Amino acid sequence: MSNHKNILASICKVALILPSLAIADGSALPEYVNGKLLVDVEANAVTARLRLPMAVANPDKPGLPPNEVLKRLNEGEKLFVFPGKGDCKLANGSAFAVDREGKPVKRAGDFGNIQATYRYECVAKPDTISVKVFEQLPDIKNLSLQLTSDKGDQTAELKPGAPDLKL
Repeated sequence: MSNHKNILASICKVALILPSLAIADGSALPEYVNGKLLVDVEANAVTARLRLPMAVANPDKPGLPPNEVLKRLNEGEKLFVFPGKGDCKLANGSAFAVDREGKPVKRAGDFGNIQATYRYECVAKPDTISVKVFEQLPDIKNLSLQLTSDKGDQTAELKPGAPDLKL
């Protein structure tokens, strides 16, 4: 009986390792389909942090190439829009690939998880945020939101077509 457990454990380990090996040897592309969005709302500023873990792309329907994902994520003014009051403008933002330890990837062509941070300066406290990440990155299917404001913390699961966030 324990021999079957050892075999099953070995199969599980191989199943977990194979996708990483495929990416490492260049035979598969990474894909980004889920993520975490942390939003901090202050009186005259909004900070958004986006974390996208790498997954292995479906070879029958590959997603956007990683370079294109990073390019679109570096256009922060298109990812978050403030349609109500606040008149928020992107002050700074950046997106980059990181390794498993969270350190930026140094060589071109190396891809891993993606981190992005954006800071928006506002004339007044915004009352609404439109999350346009799904429009810019159509492969993303889900974002786990954690929003912090003077009204407290709230969490939600955002999907494509999600309504604006009321603050």
